[in-house]
Amino acid sequence: MSYYTEMIYLGTGSAFGEKNLHTNALITWYKDSTKNSVVYRLLIDAGSDIKHSLPLAGLSVKDIDGVYISHQHGDHCGGLETLGFKSYFDPTRERKIQLFISNKLVDDIWNKTMSGGMESLAGKSNTLETYFDVKSIADNGSFVVLTHRFDLVQMIHIVNDRMVVPAFGLMIESPLGLNWFLTTDTQHNPNQISEYYNKADVIIHDCETGFKSGVHAHWTELATLPLEVREKIWLSHFTDDVLDGTRWHDWAAENKFKGFVLPRTTIFDLM
Repeated sequence: MSYYTEMIYLGTGSAFGEKNLHTNALITWYKDSTKNSVVYRLLIDAGSDIKHSLPLAGLSVKDIDGVYISHQHGDHCGGLETLGFKSYFDPTRERKIQLFISNKLVDDIWNKTMSGGMESLAGKSNTLETYFDVKSIADNGSFVVLTHRFDLVQMIHIVNDRMVVPAFGLMIESPLGLNWFLTTDTQHNPNQISEYYNKADVIIHDCETGFKSGVHAHWTELATLPLEVREKIWLSHFTDDVLDGTRWHDWAAENKFKGFVLPRTTIFDLM
């Protein structure tokens, strides 16, 4: 069966933004292009701001069927508590939200991030499975939602004591064979991910526009990528000042990027 599928970013800001909300995307499968009948909605990351970005898009936790979590930073996973509690206490909800997550993240996302606030509930000791239908993804693995395949891609985002902390981007393959590469969060490391740059038809890339933290690709670094790669890239995960005036948009155009992703207005067709 074929579906009409679209992706919209609920927010496209960095962890430190106040106006642009966290960089979280929403993919929706509809029965047809009229968009009158939703089949499934999948969040790509759920930062703490999700409790604001969903209502601003006219949605609520009730509308979410699944969520993919790329790594443990709060602007990517902090909203799991909102999703978990609101769905758990919703008497009208028939199924748990599906949680797609690397097997390298499952234990830490619960033990180090969520259990402090969610383990104890009315005298019960709970687990991640209490709140979510957990879909643990094996090394070099993937998951499928209806018509689209999602391949996990190891990113080098944070290195802790010489060990790469698990963080995973996505290569999304549509039924028409188009490939969308979402870096989620990554350092500038073109040698490691050049094959994904080359394979992708469209790239959504984090772009640090403020101080150079060393854990994100900085705008000065992205400008050095080959032209054929830059022409595929939409830029996300940036500071609030990108929304003010034209300076950053002029820079993106001059450097032949597709542009900056604006919240709730830029929609990507995945068909």
